[in-house]
Amino acid sequence: PGGIPNVASALAGARVVYASNEHYGPAHAVVAGHPPLGMFDGFETRRSRPRPGVPHFEEVRIRLGRPVAVRGVGLDMTYFVNNNPFEVEVLGATAESVAATASDPDAP
Repeated sequence: PGGIPNVASALAGARVVYASNEHYGPAHAVVAGHPPLGMFDGFETRRSRPRPGVPHFEEVRIRLGRPVAVRGVGLDMTYFVNNNPFEVEVLGATAESVAATASDPDAP
């Protein structure tokens, strides 16, 4: 009540549409409608180390529960103290821009 709505929650209709790796935990846990209860309540991937000249990243794509202007993003790393990412990149798109890109063979 009166707080910022969590439109990235399954309770709001959000869902994971893609995950690059679900080795230790299911990606759908990141949109769960409850706080994390343990290490398996998150997007935990196979451990790896970056090597010189070989970039490494994991990716999870979430369709929000409704269209909004995103003004902030919160990430809960409570159970990933020594196994959390060094950095996170957040990108956004509208359904229209995704459809336009998908239909354009010259799009990046």
